[in-house]
Amino acid sequence: MNNQGWFAKYLAAGLIWGSSFLFIAVGVKALPPVGVAFWRLTIGAITMYAIVRLSGQRLPREPRVWGIMAIGGLFMSAIPFVLFSYAEQHVSSGLAGIINAATPVMTVLMILLFFRDERPNRQTLIGLAIGLIGVAVVLGAWNGFGTSDPTAVLALIGAIACYGFGTPFMRRFIGPLGLPASVSTFGQISTATLILTPFYLTGPLTIGEVRIETILAMLALGALGSGIAAEGVERLRQDCARH
Repeated sequence: MNNQGWFAKYLAAGLIWGSSFLFIAVGVKALPPVGVAFWRLTIGAITMYAIVRLSGQRLPREPRVWGIMAIGGLFMSAIPFVLFSYAEQHVSSGLAGIINAATPVMTVLMILLFFRDERPNRQTLIGLAIGLIGVAVVLGAWNGFGTSDPTAVLALIGAIACYGFGTPFMRRFIGPLGLPASVSTFGQISTATLILTPFYLTGPLTIGEVRIETILAMLALGALGSGIAAEGVERLRQDCARH
């Protein structure tokens, strides 16, 4: 795999996902947290379905495969997207982005707790300790939660905990399915959409005026963040697994 291509694709995905916290902040002014998650997933699913169809790829038919993708979608999309949206009603998008950067730390913790056959080496454990110290410094743990809403901070930690569990889950259970990246991404975000649908439709559809910036933010979150960028990272993950 070309190193420059690998770096450029990850950089592009990072820029898109980094911007997503700003788009979430726009979205929660008009939509409830589950609404922000629902619309970004719906738009992302539509985008990925179009890509799957245009590329001539086939969707799996086995219920077991869809069940595995649904679990991946639950932990990598449905739950964390709602938690991030809830948190950004109470804290800045900057803090949300900083805590999200601690996802690798949470991933190692989840591997130690639930995927023990994937034993981290000594360097990884040292990195984990440094990462935990960094998170504590960012949160100012010695001062409690400071001026930040504690429930919002806990929601952010819960979101990256979902990512931390979902990442090794995908590697162990979704990777061996051998699905194309676009199909895998569509499967996960489409099932996540279905999971959130009853929660969104039984609550308030909006909590404020839906403006053009709201629509544009959801389009960017869905088509770019939950769709194209997620598919790109999944493709890179598969490339790394093959090498």
